[in-house]
Amino acid sequence: MGVELPKTATLRLIDKCLVERAKNKQPREYLGCSMVGDECSRRVWYDYHQPDPKYDARLERIFDAGNMYEEYMIGLLRLAGIKVWDVWGPENKQYGVSFLNGGLKGHCDGVGKGFPESDKPHLLEFKSAKNTMFNQLKKKGVKAFSSRYFYQVQLYMHGLNLEKCFFMAINKDNKELYAERIDYDKSEAEFIIGVAEEVLYNPAPLPRAFKITDYRCKNYCPRYRQCWEL
Repeated sequence: MGVELPKTATLRLIDKCLVERAKNKQPREYLGCSMVGDECSRRVWYDYHQPDPKYDARLERIFDAGNMYEEYMIGLLRLAGIKVWDVWGPENKQYGVSFLNGGLKGHCDGVGKGFPESDKPHLLEFKSAKNTMFNQLKKKGVKAFSSRYFYQVQLYMHGLNLEKCFFMAINKDNKELYAERIDYDKSEAEFIIGVAEEVLYNPAPLPRAFKITDYRCKNYCPRYRQCWEL
């Protein structure tokens, strides 16, 4: 095992600045399209009604790295001759959608056109993942791998009147790429808008999706102890 060296003054300063940046961000006053599709709507309820912000430099670096990977994948599509619109209008705004009088909102990664599979415009969604999770995504496909990802793109297609999504992911460990075209499903989009409505307007936490002993609940949910009043 290697020896863990203390951080230099410069690295401590960087971490401090990242934490301050996180604290200065405007808190969301709406339910995000990227979170509403979680397997457990009770967790979504807690995250929306009782937010517990984490001011962590490492998390900020993870978010920043995700943005860099997104820009890289946009560049790869453009290199392949795909037309990509990641912002629109004179103010260079992200493409956005809004439902339930602004209670449910989200901003997508862009729109692309000119894919070899189809000349229809496609919603663009980019993700990055460590090797283990990336391999699960390849094996299962987006819908089975992550309900959050699946419903996120359904909402974006619903709001932007698009029939297809080009979902692209990069393996952070070995830079392998994965891509999947996802069809718009109106019934799925309307279903998750209904879930969002329950989250937004219910004064009490929604029912639990799992038992207290379920690994998805016990090992992965940050609301586990709060939810079960442990």
